[in-house]
Amino acid sequence: MKEFPKTISSRQDVLNLLADPATKSTMLTKLQTLLDERYDWVLQGQLDPKTTAPAEAGTKIVDITNDAGVVTQRYLYKWMIASNSALARLGITAAEAVASGCVDNVIPVPAA
Repeated sequence: MKEFPKTISSRQDVLNLLADPATKSTMLTKLQTLLDERYDWVLQGQLDPKTTAPAEAGTKIVDITNDAGVVTQRYLYKWMIASNSALARLGITAAEAVASGCVDNVIPVPAA
């Protein structure tokens, strides 16, 4: 029996593992995880630290404070599909993952 590799480095690795009946099930599970992990907090930009920005659904504001506890920097993040996800770095699209047998789930915003 072939063992599943510890590292998957390329699109071709994914295709080879999907084509092999001994590793297909494990690769589909890994591919589903990568598909779900596309969602992440993506930086939208820096905000003025002196103003209060209203929080919208699916966004979060991260404050950076100095030693005295004064906000010196403020950043806005949005929960969305990240363009630099591990799936994208492997060169696999969501459509290809779905065509292989995965489900394109919408991952809800995590609780704060």
